[in-house]
Parts: sequence; structure tokens; C-alpha cells
Amino acid sequence: MHIETEAKFEVKRDDLESVRRQLIELGASAFAGPHTEENELYDFPDARLARSGCALRLRAYGNQNLLTFKGPIQSDPLLKRREEIETDVQQAQAVKTILSRLGLAVSFGYRKTREILRIEQGEHTLQVCLDETPVGCFVEVEGDAAGIKQLAARFGWTEFITKSYVDLYLERRR
Repeated sequence: MHIETEAKFEVKRDDLESVRRQLIELGASAFAGPHTEENELYDFPDARLARSGCALRLRAYGNQNLLTFKGPIQSDPLLKRREEIETDVQQAQAVKTILSRLGLAVSFGYRKTREILRIEQGEHTLQVCLDETPVGCFVEVEGDAAGIKQLAARFGWTEFITKSYVDLYLERRR
């Protein structure tokens, strides 16, 4: 079982390139993107996945598709921790049909542009995503807790965001 540990930090659109440059100066390397992602979250009509704190997402970018299950968020004041099971999908339309036959439907969809960098800081390997969305620009850092906190301190980021992009969209698009 893989436990994903991450935090988001909101940055101004004008600062995103500066953050990217600083990460490169610290030794980060480009891993993927930038690319536009189409994300669809699936749930039952009674929203039982959302009500239980879980999510089932189908993400498409370029020629790739990923199906991801995310378990309930574990308690942590700064970081979002949750079980994550992810697999590549070769035929997205077939998966959509299977999900539909199981009674699931798209409950929410959103788009973002993402560039992924990898950085090693001592014993910590972090994945850093530079995300541009209609509701703001964010740096999402995934890795171990100590590494995330260390990188946040280095950049002076003190407002740890643990909300999902779905929650941010719903909150800010009202």
C-alpha cells in the first residue's frame, strides 16, 4: 500500500517561472511536461466515494491515461496523506464504459497545466509539480514529510494547502 504525502503552496502566476528557475538552481531536473491534464472524478449517484473521503480519478494527458484510487485523508495538520493506487490505462474509453456499467459517473471534471520536476535534497527525493489552473497557480510537492517541510522552509512557504483541486475549484468558482 502506497501512502501519498503532499502539500500545495499557492504562488502568483508571475512567480511560477521564478520558482522553476530556483528549483533548477537547487538541482531539480525536468521530469514531465509541461502538459495539459484532463481530470475526471467518478462516483456513485449517492456520492458514497466522496462521503467516505475517497476519490476515483481518470487523468488524460498527451497519449497517457492514469486511473487513480485515493483513500481517505489521514489526519495531519500540514500535509495531506492518503492511500494512493494508480495504474496506466491503455484504453480510456473502455475504462469509462466499465465504470459506467458499475454504476459510476463523472461527478466532477477539471483541467490544469502541469510541469513535473524531481529534486533530491540529501536523503529526500521530491516530486514538484508546477500547476496552472483556472483557480490559481500552485506548487504541489510530493515526497516524505521532512523533505516537503524542508523545501517549503527554503522557499518561505508557510501556508500549507491540503485541499484537493476539486475542493479548490468548488470553493473558488462559487
